[in-house]
Amino acid sequence: MVVLQVKNGDHDGFLYETTCATLNDDLVRDLVRVWNTRIRLAQLCGGLMELGDHGPMKHPNKAGIDEIQEKYNEETIEKGEFYKPDPSGVRNGNGVGPHLMETFERVVRDIQSVLDKNNVTRKIPISLAILQEKLDLARGAVTMGSQTVADRLGNNEKTKVVAKLQKPGNGPPGREAAISEDEKKAMMAHYFKKQEEMKKLAESSEDDYLYSSWADSKALQRSLRGQGDVRAPGLR
Repeated sequence: MVVLQVKNGDHDGFLYETTCATLNDDLVRDLVRVWNTRIRLAQLCGGLMELGDHGPMKHPNKAGIDEIQEKYNEETIEKGEFYKPDPSGVRNGNGVGPHLMETFERVVRDIQSVLDKNNVTRKIPISLAILQEKLDLARGAVTMGSQTVADRLGNNEKTKVVAKLQKPGNGPPGREAAISEDEKKAMMAHYFKKQEEMKKLAESSEDDYLYSSWADSKALQRSLRGQGDVRAPGLR
């Protein structure tokens, strides 16, 4: 395995592994992608924390410090539960709650650990796949902040959700069973009983129904005469 150390002076750099069989053109492209993705992630860390503190960015036409906008432009500023005015006036001030902020901070720490220049001295190489994973984590965190539960589950307040934890790389978890184990056993018992009944019907004589009371053409006449229970010897 060939290890390349790519650096920009002494303040930034990373290790990258390749093979002798790799084409030089492919290697250069991969290194450029890794370098550019690292820059994106570094900028994303700052943006993610600003999003948590001061909310999403305003439309360029609406940019300005909220206090001044209210006082001199008579604008109505929407102030949510976690409102914190942006001193630069770029963001609307409606940041996220403490729980989601913890998620943002955890994602940022995870990204920064991958971008750390000391990984060179620790001999920890980087790859585009690892960087892409960190980008996906950041996207997931931002998606959580901009969407409501209803965006994913609908507006039924009685909805029940089962969340399964998976290890990285294991793919999506399997579906929950549509019925419980007790319901499954009850259904199996019901089907078994019906199967036994159908089996008995199939084994019975085809003319057994002739001995049933509903097949007796004179049953009504005997009932009116009070002779409903009178039967000839030998008849069932």
